[in-house]
Amino acid sequence: MGRALLGMGELAREWNDFDGAYRYLSEAAEMFKMFIDIGLPIVDLSIARIYLSQGKFDKVQALLEDARQHSSASRAIRRACSVWTPAT
Repeated sequence: MGRALLGMGELAREWNDFDGAYRYLSEAAEMFKMFIDIGLPIVDLSIARIYLSQGKFDKVQALLEDARQHSSASRAIRRACSVWTPAT
């Protein structure tokens, strides 16, 4: 469900429906928080794109930092990184 809401938010953003996009993306974030945290950095970046389109650069910067923090705190990302090791 979170991925569907994320997709709807991206479509709304592409159609310049920033209020609708924000609503969809906020719902997606809530779903990702409940079920899988790997989606949170993606939602942060999508919302940052809305603010970038509106020229709200201070909010963009804050969301980029949130995305960085969410990705480093993500259990799923840490698990994937511990399984995958680059060839030397």
